[in-house]
Amino acid sequence: MTSLLQNDGFIWLIPSISLLSFVLSVLNKNSTSRIYLFNLLAGLTNILLFIAILINYLDVGKTSTQITWAKIGDTTLTIGATVDALSISMIGLVSVVTFFKQTIFSTIYER
Repeated sequence: MTSLLQNDGFIWLIPSISLLSFVLSVLNKNSTSRIYLFNLLAGLTNILLFIAILINYLDVGKTSTQITWAKIGDTTLTIGATVDALSISMIGLVSVVTFFKQTIFSTIYER
């Protein structure tokens, strides 16, 4: 599992999946579709990705990845992610809160 997350390339997926499921919930608020199944799947995916990233952090330790986003003259703009104890705890918090929000909102309030 740690080879899947080499260089922590999937850490950006957790907030992205949470944002996508929130937007779909808001856009389909008046619809009778089964968007709640997607929300629950997104929450479970977030938790599974968090666990995988946590296992990678415990195995490898603090890691950081950066890519060059733009280079203009002598100025280089980079974008990246650092996985340390603080970012792991925040990603875990986002994953769990998103899952519970989606579980409660999707199954109770939308029915």
